[in-house]
Amino acid sequence: MNLDFKPDDASLFYLRSFTSRFTDQESRQSVAVEFEEPQAPGETGEGTVSRGLKARKEINKSSAVVLGTELSRGDWKFWAEAGAGRASENKPDTLASSSFTADFSGLGYTDTVKPMPTAVTGLNDPSRYAFNKAKIEKSSATDRVRHLKADVQREFDLGGWDLDLKTGLKATRRDKDNEQETYAPSAKLLKKAPYNVPSSQLGLGGYVGGGPVDYPWTSFGPGIDVGKLRGLYGGYDLNAFRDEVDSTVNDYGMKERTDAGYLQATLESGGTQWLVGVRHERVRFTADGTAWKDGVLSPVHEETRSRHWLPAVLLRQKLNEGLVLRAALTHSVVRPAFGQLSPGVTVDGDEATIGNPLLKPLRARNLDLGLEQRLGRDGAMSAYVFHKKIRDFAFQTDLAGTTGWEDFSHVEAFANGGDATVRGVELSWSQALSILPAPWNGLVIGANGSFVKSRATIGGYDAGQFVSRRIALPSQSDRSVNLSLGWESPAFGARIALNHKSPYLLEVGDVLDARQDRKVDTQNQIDASMRVQLTPQLQLQFEALNLSNERYYVYQGSKAFNTQYEQYGRAYKLSLKLAMF
Repeated sequence: MNLDFKPDDASLFYLRSFTSRFTDQESRQSVAVEFEEPQAPGETGEGTVSRGLKARKEINKSSAVVLGTELSRGDWKFWAEAGAGRASENKPDTLASSSFTADFSGLGYTDTVKPMPTAVTGLNDPSRYAFNKAKIEKSSATDRVRHLKADVQREFDLGGWDLDLKTGLKATRRDKDNEQETYAPSAKLLKKAPYNVPSSQLGLGGYVGGGPVDYPWTSFGPGIDVGKLRGLYGGYDLNAFRDEVDSTVNDYGMKERTDAGYLQATLESGGTQWLVGVRHERVRFTADGTAWKDGVLSPVHEETRSRHWLPAVLLRQKLNEGLVLRAALTHSVVRPAFGQLSPGVTVDGDEATIGNPLLKPLRARNLDLGLEQRLGRDGAMSAYVFHKKIRDFAFQTDLAGTTGWEDFSHVEAFANGGDATVRGVELSWSQALSILPAPWNGLVIGANGSFVKSRATIGGYDAGQFVSRRIALPSQSDRSVNLSLGWESPAFGARIALNHKSPYLLEVGDVLDARQDRKVDTQNQIDASMRVQLTPQLQLQFEALNLSNERYYVYQGSKAFNTQYEQYGRAYKLSLKLAMF
């Protein structure tokens, strides 16, 4: 609900609010092959095959309300605003992992890019598999934020120059809490008193349903029925299977207190505009949770404080009709996400995520210089160069296989890097071809691209010696290009676009070994959209996403070594848009 009250031209009072609720359900069937000894494609050997199911229902709720005012009194302008928001995520009964296992000989796989198991007698036979273990989670997370801000502006006429002075203060309070209970029934426990479940009732054959799983790349075999599997343990008191460690380390709370103020001056005359300002930000962060180390649960309390001065100078200079020069020297600070700062440990089967509440915020000094040229009434082009000097960037690393995490395939953790630089150029061009004869006068062409070079430093201790190495900045592609072709008229519009992104570093596998780094391969995605104006108020819209069914491929060290290969398929959306006014 939104309400505006405007008693006169110089006063506005407003209320902005929204609330939303949605439920998301997901189930994931899996087949995992663990070889007894390392082997190459085409070779065969002994190993264990595990069939599993993950299933969850997620209930998300969010709401927010903002109350504010805007006032003008002569050369003075005032703004004031207060707001509060709350978001929650509840997972009342999550089957986080499960496994039915069987031992086989003659196991092999096809290749290292898209590895598929080779045919083995009995691989898809449910009678060969027996229940091993499952993990059930019940969790609830809440995120609350409140803010209060006020701004004031004064306009001055300095004899040919217009000066606007503006200052303001903002206080933000954010709290995030998570509570989780984890239960871990296993065949070992169920076979003992007081359950005494016979082995004949733990075979996979009693828990399949729905026929073979529809899987495009190979014969997947039978799927596990979530209702039947929950029936295996649902009749017992789950507290008897409570995992004390997982249930405790995933209960945590975080508080972030941010106070900020700024002073800004805008000076303008003719085609010249200067903007000079400085912002000061003070952040206090606390995290409380529990750590599991060396077999002992112990409370964790971490607290960090930081202060940052962030000056900025921006210039906009009109060189001639349609040509504008822009330049900027700015400083910025970016706090790590709460998911990275969490003091808890999230375990999902043989995968885990560990937060780091001592992460420092990213600090950057940014220099931008560019030209923008208007091309008649229907086009524009621009070229920018930029350079960024970054400190304390956060990067993702993998602790799987290290002490305490030997049985995990992936353990996501976060750390601060050293210094980093990012420099490059951004080019953009768009043009409506209205000068062409009909029907070609509706064509619209666009292209933009970013060409970047990034370098960053990370390091760690090896045998007591600190060792560092250079990497590309994580999640930063060297090349990103977008091309589009469309046709526009008041009654109809259509557009097709190609997005290209070059490989980029996703995760540092080992701070000391570049061969363990995980990278995302090149991606080329094609999207299309169309709109039809049925009436002056009613519009039909159609979108087709990922028409190329582009793969998401993550490799380790070399492109020959797969760590993740996914295809999400094509997505289509049809909608009606009704304008009430």
